[in-house]
Amino acid sequence: MDEASVFKQLNKRTLAEDIASQIQGLILDGRIKPSEQLPGEYELAEQFGVNRSTVREALSILKTLRVIDIRKGEGTFINETEKSSIESVVFQSLSEDGLDMESFHDVVEAVACIEAAAAKLAAQRVTDSEAQELKAYVEIMPEQDYASWDRDFHLLVGKVAKSSILMRIANTNWIILVTKYSAALFDKPGALSTAISQHREIVDAITGNQPQEAFSLMESHFLWAWHTLS
Repeated sequence: MDEASVFKQLNKRTLAEDIASQIQGLILDGRIKPSEQLPGEYELAEQFGVNRSTVREALSILKTLRVIDIRKGEGTFINETEKSSIESVVFQSLSEDGLDMESFHDVVEAVACIEAAAAKLAAQRVTDSEAQELKAYVEIMPEQDYASWDRDFHLLVGKVAKSSILMRIANTNWIILVTKYSAALFDKPGALSTAISQHREIVDAITGNQPQEAFSLMESHFLWAWHTLS
């Protein structure tokens, strides 16, 4: 895959991301109000010209972002705090179309800082049982869906860090990262074996209670991904 086609892949939103972003835009414009009920899945699918599974995926994204509240037997409603949630701001920045290479670098740089901070906290707060869970995870050799395997590793580190704010940001980051950056990264020859090796080094630092080493290794891991993709 050449550089131009890689960046085109990184720069393209999924249908679900696009629908979630459009709904957020309508909220920000005041065309959908806080506490207002959204149409049902069938009606939304007709309005957007997609199937219901795509609508469900978009609603799942919006629920993760705390934009909507899905009430069983009642419907889907806009939350009061949808405009100011950290997740909403991060999602809009990451999912925008038309990112140039400089903007893409800014995104990766920000994600690297967040993930490195989580690794540092994880090294300070890891319990014996969590250390065993991390060690076991990096011995798993994924047979397919490498992007999801990568996401789950980083979210596990975030869980061990025990920072609710960083975890909320990380969850939002990976909505986008798993469908774009990771998927493109693992198309590169040798990327999977390098990622596995780096993950193991990060785990060694975390389980060895070496916060600064964990920070540096995680930061380097994301910078490697940036250079590999660009």
